[in-house]
Amino acid sequence: MQTVSVDQLVGKTLGDYQVQRVLGKGKLSAVYMAQQRSLNRTVMITTFILPETLSARARERFNARFLQEGASLVRLNHPHVLPIYDFGVQFGFPYLVTDILRQGRFACASYQATAALYPPTRVGDGAADSSGPRPCA
Repeated sequence: MQTVSVDQLVGKTLGDYQVQRVLGKGKLSAVYMAQQRSLNRTVMITTFILPETLSARARERFNARFLQEGASLVRLNHPHVLPIYDFGVQFGFPYLVTDILRQGRFACASYQATAALYPPTRVGDGAADSSGPRPCA
């Protein structure tokens, strides 16, 4: 069971990462910008949102398998695959840590898709600020 909501993760610490802001969210996952404290670098964290209807036993099995697969993913090294730095489960959310996408086709497409899904609705809501990466600017 997730102990905090997706929106409540901002300001919290996941492992070595201080979550700074939501970059995008959907039904199955949410993506955040975070600061890795030990290396002082900006990273991207993807959390996976498990259905509330999932039993405690099924959740445990999913998380155990996620941790197994995460160990394999961090060893994956290919020029066409975004490297995974870290993984874990905290506050009931399985998460993967990657480099933050600042440029390139995928970063631009991701940013445009997020901007289309979450357009600024009013001044001061944080969506219209320029503090985050803008790969298509």
